[in-house]
Amino acid sequence: MPEIVEVELIRRQLAVLENAHVVSVNTDSNPRFTAAALTIGHSFGLPQRKGKWLSIPLINLETGLLSHLGIHLGMTGQLTLLPPAEIPNKWRSRFEFEDGRVLFHSDLRGFGRVLFLPTPFYGMNLGIEPTDPGFSVALRKLCGNGGSPVFLSLLRQHLVSGIGSYIAQESLWRSSISPFRRDLDEESITILASSIERVVHDSLLTGGMTMRDFRHLDGSKGQFFDKLDCYGRNGLPCRRCGYTLQKDRIGGRGVSSCKFCQN
Repeated sequence: MPEIVEVELIRRQLAVLENAHVVSVNTDSNPRFTAAALTIGHSFGLPQRKGKWLSIPLINLETGLLSHLGIHLGMTGQLTLLPPAEIPNKWRSRFEFEDGRVLFHSDLRGFGRVLFLPTPFYGMNLGIEPTDPGFSVALRKLCGNGGSPVFLSLLRQHLVSGIGSYIAQESLWRSSISPFRRDLDEESITILASSIERVVHDSLLTGGMTMRDFRHLDGSKGQFFDKLDCYGRNGLPCRRCGYTLQKDRIGGRGVSSCKFCQN
């Protein structure tokens, strides 16, 4: 968390800062976030997104040169715009704009990142996204070779970008595929690709998934958590067959699934 949906929603909301001029920046001492200070004297352009990364164009107000601010929200990152939202706890960067607005980047666990880049997503190896043409073809190469468990394969950002734990678990449940499977046939891959696209679509419609940390730019929560069928529901009955959902660990990550109808 946040995953492709939540970062996309933030990207759309950040459009309100187009042409806003940065006049002051404060950061904490964590070197993962100090690059934010380099945005002083720049104006924001329309943000872009690739996978779980944001890239905000920066126009230097003196030279006219273009740079880019890369932001990764990690596991607990939030971007909050004042007004009208309240000041978040444990903020890492504070951007003050000429018009009086303030953007906070908070991150309780500190696994996020801020980069000052010459071009969007410079040096990042990010794979195809669920909504891109050719996604099912990429998924076939990723999950059809008998390698890692399919759950872990879906999290490899250099091959398929933007998918995290909740999208992977929900998509596998909807596809009736065990997260432990290592080799998917053609039909299973087609079904899984469709399920991933549908989970992304459904989550976008409900404002993304807030389990604990994710917030919109105004501080409000996403509502997709209430629509989940698998993720976070271990110990509860499967909505499809009634069998109790169980939680296992795959590659050190907790994964919920139905041992009866996911095979």
